[in-house]
Amino acid sequence: MSDTSNADHSAHSRESGNPEAECTAVPQTGSLPSRGPAGDSVRFRWRIALLVVCLGCLSALGAGAWWIATLGSAPLGKEIAFSTRVVDRDGRLLRGYANPEGRWRLPASVAGVDPRFFAMLL
Repeated sequence: MSDTSNADHSAHSRESGNPEAECTAVPQTGSLPSRGPAGDSVRFRWRIALLVVCLGCLSALGAGAWWIATLGSAPLGKEIAFSTRVVDRDGRLLRGYANPEGRWRLPASVAGVDPRFFAMLL
C-alpha cells in the first residue's frame, strides 16, 4: 500500500524525482498580485464619476458667476424715480402715487426707519 501511494505521489510532483510530472505551483516573483481587469474597471468608473461631478460643480459655479455679472451693479438711488406724493402743510403724507414703473417708492431717511427693520436685514 505504501508503494502505490508513493507511486501516486511521485507521478504528481517533480520533487519526488519524476521530471516529466506537470508542475502546478505558481512561481513567486516577489510582486503583489494585480487587481485584475475587474478591479481596474471599478476604479476607472469611480474616477470618471468623480471627474463628472467636479466638472458639473465647476460649470454650475461658472453659470452662477455669469448670471450675477449680467445683473449689473446695484442701483445707487441717483436714477431712481420716486413716487409722486401729496403732503399737507406740516409735511405729512396725504396721498402717494406709483412711479412710472408702477412701483411705490417713497423717500426715506435712516432716522425715519424703524431700527428693528435694519436689525432684521443684518
